[in-house]
Formats: sequence, C-alpha cells, structure tokens
Amino acid sequence: MTVMRTKQTSRGFTVLELLLALTVTAFVGLGIASMLAMVRAGAAGELDRRSILLRAHAAQRRLRAYISPALNIPQMDPDRGVVLWLHDEKPMNNIHMTELRVVWYDAGNELITVERVKFPEAMSQVLKDQLDLPYPASTDFFTLMEDQRALGYTTTETLVDDVMGMAIELSDPTPASATRLYLTLTLRDSTDQDYDVLLATGLSNHTQPAF
Repeated sequence: MTVMRTKQTSRGFTVLELLLALTVTAFVGLGIASMLAMVRAGAAGELDRRSILLRAHAAQRRLRAYISPALNIPQMDPDRGVVLWLHDEKPMNNIHMTELRVVWYDAGNELITVERVKFPEAMSQVLKDQLDLPYPASTDFFTLMEDQRALGYTTTETLVDDVMGMAIELSDPTPASATRLYLTLTLRDSTDQDYDVLLATGLSNHTQPAF
C-alpha cells in the first residue's frame, strides 16, 4: 500500500511586496517626522512670542518707572533718547543736575539705558552742593550728562537690551510742554523676526521749570 505524503509549503514575501512594504513604512515615518517637526516649530514659535511679550512687559514697566513720575521733558533727540526732569529734590522749581535722568538709546549695542549724576561718596557735601547747580531749560542736557560722565560723576543702568530700534514721539512739538510720551521699541526674537512694542505714558506731575 502506497502512502502519499503531501508537502505543505509556506508562502514568503516577493521582492515586489517587500519593496512596497518598505515604501509604505518610509512614507509613514516621513509623515511622523514632518508632524513632529511642525509641532516643534509651533512650540518654538509660541516660546518666541511668549518671550517677546515678557520682554515687552519688562521694558514698559522699567521705562514707566522713570517717565510716569517725571515733572518735565526738557529735551528730546530722536536719535539719542529723551531727558527727564524726574523730581525737584531742591524745592526751587528749577533743574539741578542730580534731578535729571537721561534715557539713552544705544543703537550700536542695542541697549536702552538710563544715566544720572552720582557724585563720589568721598566727595564732601559742600562740594556736591557747589557742583549741583541749577540749569536753564534751554541747556543741552545730553552734552551736560556726557561731560559729567567724562568726569566720572554718573552712573548708568540698563533698562532694555536687544532693542533693534526706538522711535520717540511727544504730545507737543516743544518737549517741555509735552504731557505724554510715546515710545515704539523694536524687539527681535530668536528667528530674527521683529516686533514693534508701543509704550504710551503721561506725565501726571507735569511741571514747567522756573527758568
């Protein structure tokens, strides 16, 4: 009696099927990679926008701390900055050097700074009083502050960094008569995209100096 055995063969992938499988896998991987790249780009963009908002808020807060309480704007230069008569510590209703604050825009270093006169601690009070003279409103206060800096009599604080531009507008053509100040700051994010930030603030204690 003859016993017949049947041989069962398993079917494998053909070359064409293997290529198709690899192609589908590659497309799926490419789609996932593209989706992840889009998610990363969106997250980076959101982070940049949040960073700009935080920097804008900090810039507005620091600048308002000097502008809002100021008594007067004796001088403004659109290329350099703005001079503020911050307070009248010596109640004579005129402008003394130590009562000034100069908000400078340093385009080369992309900085906004504030500078004031600060005499050396070792200097006698008598000499400080002799040097801290009143000045008429027609004085070039930018040059005055630069002269005091050359003598080593000023101190400077950085208010805002990475500033690509600053535009200044006043509510009156004559700076001393202006009661509102408008600043437009151009800030740049990590992708080199620029954002304009507007700061508008009034001088609630506006006062005209005596001379």
